[in-house]
Amino acid sequence: PREPAEVEEETWDEGVHLVHGAGNEGLLASVATRDPWAMTWLGRKFMKGEGVAFEPKLGVLWLRRAARAGSAKAQFEMAMALAKGKGIARDREQANVWFLKAMRRNPLAPHPGVPASATGVREYLDQVRHGSEVGIPEACLRYGMELLRGDRVEDSPGNREQGRDLLNAA
Repeated sequence: PREPAEVEEETWDEGVHLVHGAGNEGLLASVATRDPWAMTWLGRKFMKGEGVAFEPKLGVLWLRRAARAGSAKAQFEMAMALAKGKGIARDREQANVWFLKAMRRNPLAPHPGVPASATGVREYLDQVRHGSEVGIPEACLRYGMELLRGDRVEDSPGNREQGRDLLNAA
């Protein structure tokens, strides 16, 4: 039997031939160099069917490669795919693991008192909100705390109630 590394090497360019169209040449060249950003881009293309056939399993393959290479965006996308069961079997525990990895690698993760308009904070809030919507425990915890604090999201009784509900769900 072949070692997993040998199989991975043989299938390294899987799906690349399906990407076509002007403007993709440079990005495909970056994929060939195993650039994490380019692999994330390719994975997202397959997940959404943008410029390629809708192939979620190929999307997950490329997102996993990018996530393992350290892309925080790909780690977040893997968490979402696992939480939704899109292109991969639904697994909330693994979704939470990938979500935590993404949050640790995000150099723009906010700190209390940093306004929502600050660079990166809005993206962080979107990620924890989206993660909480699909039930990722760590996302529920983080977004619930944001809603209760009310310093980076609208402070309202409805948001505070939703924050308590999310904390209970986490």
